[in-house]
Amino acid sequence: MTGLQQLGAAASSAGSKDDIPLINKGYIQLAYNQSTFNIDYVALNYTDPINIEYAYKINNGAWFPIGNSRKITFTNLSPGRYQVSVRSTNNNGEWMPNKKTLLIEILPPFWKSSFAYFFYVMLAITIIVAGLNYYARRQKEKQLYKMNVFTLNKEKELYQSKMDFLPISLTK
Repeated sequence: MTGLQQLGAAASSAGSKDDIPLINKGYIQLAYNQSTFNIDYVALNYTDPINIEYAYKINNGAWFPIGNSRKITFTNLSPGRYQVSVRSTNNNGEWMPNKKTLLIEILPPFWKSSFAYFFYVMLAITIIVAGLNYYARRQKEKQLYKMNVFTLNKEKELYQSKMDFLPISLTK
């Protein structure tokens, strides 16, 4: 594997920031907005390079033959880890034991990261606890109000019974 090119950028020369040399790398990490890219590869054969065919597979799936094309294009890969393997034939069309594997990790956007999900859970718990506290406080205020009304009514009844008990002559 010789390079990784971000799509959407103009074709670039080796060593620019959009073209990542992959000759000695086994792992690359890309941001979620870099999930569309090309992987370039080559099998060196100076006698008959046109007859070399290639195949690739992702995550130990089936091999996909792609003829003599030396570029694989991936578009909008979901965040996750992908193991991309490439192999080639020799001049006679026999598959060679020259499989090269590259582990690609596409990072999720910030709002889908583990930290963000932790934050969402904590926010939901905080909202639920705040709602329960508000409900409990409101219920306590209602109960206190009912108790005050009940106490006032009892005091009013007691006062009324005292007034009914007193002789009329004392009130003159």
